[in-house]
Amino acid sequence: MINYQLKLPDDFEEYAWEVESKGWFQALAEFDGVRYQITFYDQARLTQDIDDELEDEPIFFESNLLVLESVDRSHMEKAIEYLANSGKYKGMMQE
Repeated sequence: MINYQLKLPDDFEEYAWEVESKGWFQALAEFDGVRYQITFYDQARLTQDIDDELEDEPIFFESNLLVLESVDRSHMEKAIEYLANSGKYKGMMQE
């Protein structure tokens, strides 16, 4: 069984509502001691950011991007658990 952990700032709960309303957040995750910087987006915010980026750039690129129903602690933790159990974290870029 793989050891995994989502590493959120100690004061995350103080501004969790803001993260959820903004629809994106970057956090560290660790899988068997290897760290990954992950960017979480909800679909609406991702669409906005893609549209904005494509106005000025030929592509939109974000490594280790996960799209969630909602960017909150519960959904981020479930996403990390899914990556660990499915082994899909192996396709991400290490920090």
